[in-house]
Amino acid sequence: LWLTLTSLRLLLLPDSQEDIIEQERYKELLDLLSKKSLEGPLPPDAKRKLMEALRTAKDDADGADMDKDNDKEQVAQRLWKESGLVATNLPKLVEQNPLLAHVILERLLLTNTTSEEERNDFLSSLVGMDMSLHSMEVVHRLAPLLH
Repeated sequence: LWLTLTSLRLLLLPDSQEDIIEQERYKELLDLLSKKSLEGPLPPDAKRKLMEALRTAKDDADGADMDKDNDKEQVAQRLWKESGLVATNLPKLVEQNPLLAHVILERLLLTNTTSEEERNDFLSSLVGMDMSLHSMEVVHRLAPLLH
């Protein structure tokens, strides 16, 4: 392990207050996505925070700050990958939080970071679940994307 002056300084300096706040916010979002969203409906404030974090940089209309957009994209990618959400959990998510399920599926279908097999697994899981008002809502919202 080689330590340069820069890496040594980074090891010795405490994180800034902003970094600590961002880390705590990320942990909260990850907990919401990986656990609480599957257990029951999320409160509106928590759902809004999570949906904003999962929006891609391409969704933002202004595009003024590219670095900020890239950071937002990286956070969204990390949330998706670290949440552990798999196709077998999708029916739970659809029944408990259909709008969140739609945002996640939209992200899954529109990004290049997921494989065709992974996309097919999620869509098969959605099609294979018992029909309900929530599942029909998610399918209805996804239909324009698949054309």
